[in-house]
Amino acid sequence: MTDAIAVELSNKGFEVIDSSSMIKLLDRLNMSELDISKPQGMAKLQAQGIDAYFTARGVIAKDGRPINGTARLTSVHTGKVLAAVSWENGWGGQAGSIADRTMRKGVTEAAAEITNALVKDISQR
Repeated sequence: MTDAIAVELSNKGFEVIDSSSMIKLLDRLNMSELDISKPQGMAKLQAQGIDAYFTARGVIAKDGRPINGTARLTSVHTGKVLAAVSWENGWGGQAGSIADRTMRKGVTEAAAEITNALVKDISQR
């Protein structure tokens, strides 16, 4: 779901570094994902022209539809959260039923909702 949210952010005009390029950048900077949130890591990202980093987590059901997710944009300049969202999929009856499959959103719809909420949160801060 992280990649789907990144695509949606890109579609909204944000400059997004794809995950494989980010892994290469971290390797080149001799950093791990854990280093990103530390002051030294944020300084290294700033030096590369990066303003914020994005993290997302989610749980996907057996049918491939998301159950829930969280997303956060954090400034590398201040370390403060620029926007954060918790999202939960709807439900429509017995798990696996036609009503349930009809009511629950897929990854693309979930990513769009999460992205819209992130952008709204940014504009309200």
